[in-house]
Amino acid sequence: MAKRLKYLFFILIFILVLAGLATWQFPWVQAQLGLSTEEDKALAYKSAEFALKEGELWLSQQTTRPIAVKHCDHPPCLVWQRSSLPKNLSDQKNIWWETQGRLPLKKMPTVTTQPRYVIEEKQFEPQTLDPDDLSKARGYAYYRLTAKGKGNSKSGESQSILESIYAIKYN
Repeated sequence: MAKRLKYLFFILIFILVLAGLATWQFPWVQAQLGLSTEEDKALAYKSAEFALKEGELWLSQQTTRPIAVKHCDHPPCLVWQRSSLPKNLSDQKNIWWETQGRLPLKKMPTVTTQPRYVIEEKQFEPQTLDPDDLSKARGYAYYRLTAKGKGNSKSGESQSILESIYAIKYN
């Protein structure tokens, strides 16, 4: 009888340990296996945000409206024309982002793969219908910026795609 109680006691302890292990997450094991962790996902988001801010900064420094292109012979191009980029940029493979996406001028020190971004001109609204304003391209230009950032996981699962609409007035 005492022997059976010992076995039952050890089986009960074993089951409790297994149940505890099943509900406990191992971020350090995930990192060693190259799987994405919450920290890695946050890093991918910050990386994409970093690239978006760089694109917005570049646009804000332009004194004249940049010329948007429909086809890019020598990527990465500065600004794309409306509807010339693929509709869903989150479906694009890494190689597309590496060739078509622009690298920020500053490097993000905490990632192994630098983020990239593209700028697409969405619309231009003239300030007035005055022919002089129209000829000088005075008005508001709206751009869609899309950025892709990656975390540092070996599997490459931690990726983040962010978009913003940016408006700028050209005088």
